Amino acid sequence: MSAARQARIVPWIHGPSMALLRAMARGWFRTRVDGQQKLPSGPFVGVMNHSSQMDIPAMALAVPIPVYYFGKRELFAGPLGFWFHAMGGVPVARGQRDTHAFDEALRLLRSGQPFFLAPEGTRHHDGRGSGKVHTGFVRLALLAGCPVLPVAVAGARECLPPGKAFPRRGRLRVRVGDPLHLDPVPVDPEHHEELARQAARVMRIIYDMKQELDLGLSGEGETDASAGVSQ
Repeated sequence: MSAARQARIVPWIHGPSMALLRAMARGWFRTRVDGQQKLPSGPFVGVMNHSSQMDIPAMALAVPIPVYYFGKRELFAGPLGFWFHAMGGVPVARGQRDTHAFDEALRLLRSGQPFFLAPEGTRHHDGRGSGKVHTGFVRLALLAGCPVLPVAVAGARECLPPGKAFPRRGRLRVRVGDPLHLDPVPVDPEHHEELARQAARVMRIIYDMKQELDLGLSGEGETDASAGVSQ
């Protein structure tokens, strides 16, 4: 990410895009969101699991306000790069320390903007949280003095499997957890273990919520199958 470029949501692109996404969510994805009343009133670091490119749209549905987010740098280099920027995206280089992206996220948080990210970085194909968890979101929250908001997404990988370009019909479930105020810890290498411990605690909460959503989707599928047999 260029140090000179600052993220900025473009309302005339963001608004219509979100309206289209919500229309698709009602019909194509049969989306259900719970816990929206738990959203903090000020800036927060939203943290979510990552198994599909559908996770970010699902997150946007869960949070009815404009938010900024990290997206892999390759998305912004393609023909839709302007759109990703206009939707609040901040390019980040995967697999390396991207100080420009981190500093931009911190700037946005300190200016009062919510910011979302998936600490696992690259999505993992098993969808079970086996990706390596990074501590960046903990450092952001501590430096910005804001809470962490855990968000679990289920059904995204089934709606848009890895390698597929267009989503298929399915069911998306999103759950917003309680805001978490982290234990104050100095953000430096000497306290890495404590930062990692707090990151792991947040991810356990997210995957506990996701497991509950997965069980619910499984039960809905069995109900649908039974209804189909009885007709």
